[in-house]
Parts: sequence; structure tokens; C-alpha cells
Amino acid sequence: MKVTRLSLALVLLLLLSACGGQAATPVSVPEQATATTGVAETPAAQATPEAGGGTAELLIGFAFITSGDNAVYGNSQKAAAELAIEEINAMSEGPKITPFFEDTAAKPDQAITVFQKFINDNKVHAIIGPTLSNEAKSSDPIAQTAGVPVLAVSNTAAGIVEMGDYIF
Repeated sequence: MKVTRLSLALVLLLLLSACGGQAATPVSVPEQATATTGVAETPAAQATPEAGGGTAELLIGFAFITSGDNAVYGNSQKAAAELAIEEINAMSEGPKITPFFEDTAAKPDQAITVFQKFINDNKVHAIIGPTLSNEAKSSDPIAQTAGVPVLAVSNTAAGIVEMGDYIF
């Protein structure tokens, strides 16, 4: 059986998560920025087939703690993601993963800023992270409002995945 890059990308998402989830289809970011979320009104990038059987790149934001007291967690998450991305991108078929890594610094306000950057500037298809549950409680609603799937990697607090149908 032949394994495609998209299949491996999905496996990457599942391996990086602390708990399982179901796949979601990316949707457009709302058109107008709102005072609550700061999400801009531009359409999200879509992974679509190109001519000749190839596929476009898959844009994924990685929000990990890579500085400060909790960096040990985020740095190991980042190393795992980089290894998986390298292996997936080395394959000959499927989309190439374009990662965007940002440090949340274990600060909920920084996590919000990172999520807004991923959604508004980088036009990501999905976000992996943040590392801590308190960051997720502040940043995940931004992605939920924008319709961008989030995969929690190490969030253990109750209520995280119940925030919406784009939070896994």
C-alpha cells in the first residue's frame, strides 16, 4: 500500500497530539476583523490540487514554548515536528508541508498574538499547539472563530476540546 504525504501529515498531527481527534476541513477566515478576535477578513489559503497531479503546500503553524522555564516541553515538541516534516517533505507525492514555528513563551497573551499571526499573516491551514492548557484557553477561541483547526499537543485541562468543532 502506497502512503502519501497527506496521509503522513495526518499521522504527524495525530502523533503530536496528546489526545485523538477527527479530521476537519479548512474553511475561509471571516472577512472582517472583529474586536474580540482580531481575525482579518481575508480567505484562508486552501490546499488544492495543481495541474499534473501534484498538490499545493500545506501551511501549518506550530505554537510551542521555546523559551523560559517550560521550554523543555516546547523544544521537544518542535524537534519532533521538524523531524516529521523533513520525512514527509522528502517523499515524492502529496503536498509539501510549510511550517511556521512561533514561541508562545508560556504566556496566554503571546499565544493569542501567535495565533492571530498564523491566521492573518501566514494563512495557515491548521495550527498545532499551544504547549500549555492556559495558553489554549486564551488562543483556541481565535482559531475556532476563524475556522482554522487546532490540534492540542499537550493540553490536559478540562474543556479544551469542548471549545468548538475546530479544536482537537
